[in-house]
Amino acid sequence: MMSKDKGNIGKELSLQFRTRKEYDLKIVGANLKKLREAKGLSVADVRDYLQLGSVQAVYKYESGKNFPQADTLLALMELYDATVEDIVGAQTLTADKDAAQIEAPGKMSCIVDDKIIEMENRISRVKVLKRYADFFGHLGERGAAS
Repeated sequence: MMSKDKGNIGKELSLQFRTRKEYDLKIVGANLKKLREAKGLSVADVRDYLQLGSVQAVYKYESGKNFPQADTLLALMELYDATVEDIVGAQTLTADKDAAQIEAPGKMSCIVDDKIIEMENRISRVKVLKRYADFFGHLGERGAAS
């Protein structure tokens, strides 16, 4: 039997997520290329980091032909010190763009929302990395006790 609170949460979620967000391959690819170039990395550097057999997969991601798999996306986030929104988002704000939007009426809330999402993504990434560290640390303790 489901409690009343759990039923309400389910209804709220179903209303909030009625349609699945679509991600544009070309935008993801362009963002991946910009992030790689901003770090001063070559396609071969990324291939080596991801332990891929050839650079073709990296080119396919950056040209918008394929999405990276989930584990590859996480590795790219770590390599580029980026959030999911940095990779899949439609735009990357620059300092000039931030200033222009602050001066435009009604745009401040968009910037604040973007920054909140960015911080939430970073916090989530830190939590995931901490869970990995705790898990692997626990495995190490178990091995040392044997």
